[in-house]
Amino acid sequence: NSIDPKKTAFIHEGELLVDKPDSTVFVNLEKYANEKIIFNVNASGNNFLFLGNTYLPTGWKAYIDDSQTEIHRTNHGFMGIVVPEGKHSVTFIYSPTSFHVSKYLSLTLSSLLFIGLVFTVKKKYFNKNSIA
Repeated sequence: NSIDPKKTAFIHEGELLVDKPDSTVFVNLEKYANEKIIFNVNASGNNFLFLGNTYLPTGWKAYIDDSQTEIHRTNHGFMGIVVPEGKHSVTFIYSPTSFHVSKYLSLTLSSLLFIGLVFTVKKKYFNKNSIA
């Protein structure tokens, strides 16, 4: 009970050297969607950015100015990254491999079902017309 999670973030593996932020630091939320979160950030040094979304090691990826950066498991089940000094665009993208595999598998099976339905309807229609 000695750590106040409102003031302190801890990572589960390794150690980070981060600088204490000053009054010039800001984080502005630009976009928040299901699979993509974008921030405009100004860091006064190597500052730590905490994100209260669930940490999923195989799903989320983080980018600082389009360069991938490591996501640290923070405060048991959340995410955090180190942002270097200066103004940056920080993007978190949820893109697990299983999502893409499921998406394309679903598209393929739906297409096959639609083609089979069209084929069945055409076959019944032509069979009716050939008898009459």
